[in-house]
Amino acid sequence: MYTNLIDRLEQEAVPIALVAAGLLIISLGLRAGFAYWPEVMAKRAEAQRYQRLIANSGNYRELRTRIEEKRDALELRLDTLTSGLRDARDLSGLLQMIFDKAFEAGLRIDRTEPQEEETGRDFVKYPVVLETSTTYHRLGAFISSLEKMPQVIRVERLSLDSSRGGGVEAKLLVTCFVSKEG
Repeated sequence: MYTNLIDRLEQEAVPIALVAAGLLIISLGLRAGFAYWPEVMAKRAEAQRYQRLIANSGNYRELRTRIEEKRDALELRLDTLTSGLRDARDLSGLLQMIFDKAFEAGLRIDRTEPQEEETGRDFVKYPVVLETSTTYHRLGAFISSLEKMPQVIRVERLSLDSSRGGGVEAKLLVTCFVSKEG
């Protein structure tokens, strides 16, 4: 009896393993789905509230008030994100912002070499080569701060050479995009 069972298990080992793997994948998927369940239910309840408001024409004022509140919140968020753009409508403003970010990261720009500008349909593209001697950590903090800026600034190329004392000599080609509208 046991040998018969062992023989059957040996013959059906692959299908049993596939079923077990499938059950494991399904259980992991369900577990991941349950993590988002409260958020899904909250969004569903909010959508139902809006549907009730829309269905009842007497709730028009309340619906309008809620929409205006959301619009005001979005405008405030947009203002905070674009507050630096007023100073970045030309290359000198953008370069000043880049130098400020370098100072905040604790590095000094040793040399700045503007390259030939390129005009697009809606913007002007200003490539600038920046040279600095710093540490890897400070250079990483500087590049990270550039990526977080709301302006369109892209690090096109990065060249690194080690220097004495564990530092690094870095050359960055940074491209600044400035709107033609000013």
